Amino acid sequence: MQCLVENNSIELASIERKLTIKEVFQTGSSIAQLIKADENTLIKTVYAILYRFNNLINVSKKLNDDQMIALSADLIEAFKYGDTLEDIVLLFKMARNGSFGDFYRLDHVVIMGWIPKYMDEKA
Repeated sequence: MQCLVENNSIELASIERKLTIKEVFQTGSSIAQLIKADENTLIKTVYAILYRFNNLINVSKKLNDDQMIALSADLIEAFKYGDTLEDIVLLFKMARNGSFGDFYRLDHVVIMGWIPKYMDEKA
């Protein structure tokens, strides 16, 4: 997902549009492999996903930089067992589209609460 490193929102939107649950099983490197390759770049990449999502959503309470950095590390931890970066992108696409219900604020608890729902959809 070079588009995240280069901050190319158009390319990311194109990738995201085509991404489905079925697709995440067939694409990308596992989070575990990406951690071994370059954990700092992985954290920056997940941060870029969060930053974009934070800007796309109209809610009264948004995430600040420190929260997004901490949440990036926690998302990596939650998705490191056989999941991919595409899983994280799809999680936020589904959240943005209301797949996990309405939400009126963005915080750690709300976002981490979407993960079990996403995993249920994926199973």
